[in-house]
Amino acid sequence: MNNSILLPVPPSTNNLYANYGKRRIKSSSYNVWRMNCQAIFWTVKDLKVIPPKTPYYISMSAKLDRTRDLDNIAKPILDALVASG
Repeated sequence: MNNSILLPVPPSTNNLYANYGKRRIKSSSYNVWRMNCQAIFWTVKDLKVIPPKTPYYISMSAKLDRTRDLDNIAKPILDALVASG
């Protein structure tokens, strides 16, 4: 079965957090992106999709340019999936 979710491209890993004094906080662009993803994930949850209990694969595709690599795109997406349950 092929279930696809189309997500917006996240900010670069270098732009996920900002320095606030001695603390690191989520950047505003990262917070906006996470809120957009949460809305998408809630829509999927409303469809009553049951998460797999066995190992599964995640396939990602993205248009890359010379300033970004797949790791900078994959990390925030995987973090958002974990956060959404």
